[in-house]
Amino acid sequence: MKQYLPSVREITRDLESLGLGGMRLDLRSLSLFLRILGERTARDNLIGPREMERIWPRHVLESLCYALLLDRTRLVVDVGTGAGFPGLVLALSGFEVTMLEPRRKRFLFLRHVLRRLGMDEEMVRRARVEDEEISESGVLQFVCRAVGPVEKVLGQARNAARGDAVLVYRAPREVASDLVEAQVRIPSPPLDRSGVLVQYRIPKNRPGRVDHPLEEQ
Repeated sequence: MKQYLPSVREITRDLESLGLGGMRLDLRSLSLFLRILGERTARDNLIGPREMERIWPRHVLESLCYALLLDRTRLVVDVGTGAGFPGLVLALSGFEVTMLEPRRKRFLFLRHVLRRLGMDEEMVRRARVEDEEISESGVLQFVCRAVGPVEKVLGQARNAARGDAVLVYRAPREVASDLVEAQVRIPSPPLDRSGVLVQYRIPKNRPGRVDHPLEEQ
């Protein structure tokens, strides 16, 4: 049976090198998720044809890095989850996650995976973030990976949030903006590409929805 995860020793080493030592990670469920993804992706084109060859350093480990800028006591909303990154991976490391995926094929895949893992299928919604209104008593946390320009995602998230919110987004390099709260470099190795995770502050929305994205400074 094809295995997509490195050894426990390598996993521990990689997490410690990123400042994630001691992270709780359900390796059994993660391994099953990746096996299902590997079986289904050739047929359903869920990810690129060669992405399973680098699934740990490019997709799983990068998804786990989002934890560096997230509060474990707050809800995480993944905008455009796709095949499960970063939302499902974060859920398997203990975060409370809601995944938003508008594309039918990927939405049905995520529901299937959640069912196989014995997890709540309602964690994933077939929806676009701009069509949602999400209430949270504290700071609402959005995450996003490879969905579109950050300015557009910020505007959509601003419309969806009913109060204070942040967005954690991967960028190829450091960002200069007065909306940036924090930035963390994610190095290669152990990832297969370097970059920066950026935490943006999303100002509270005024009464009525806005139709334009926030502009980066």
